[in-house]
Amino acid sequence: MLHNIRLASYLIKSKERKAMKPQKIVIFSLIVICVTLLLFTWITRGSLCKLHIKRGNTEVAAIMAYESSDR
Repeated sequence: MLHNIRLASYLIKSKERKAMKPQKIVIFSLIVICVTLLLFTWITRGSLCKLHIKRGNTEVAAIMAYESSDR
């Protein structure tokens, strides 16, 4: 009895996904956290230029000063 075997002349792509490296996961996580904090601040405060936080006797203020130049 003859058995015919056919071989593909190309590589079959694996359906498995390669895992991300730990360093990339950390960087991606930091980006997601920073973007989330920026969006939360923008939504709740209405502006990203001024941020005041008061707790008891402590006050933290972050103000971004900028000027537009007309050249």
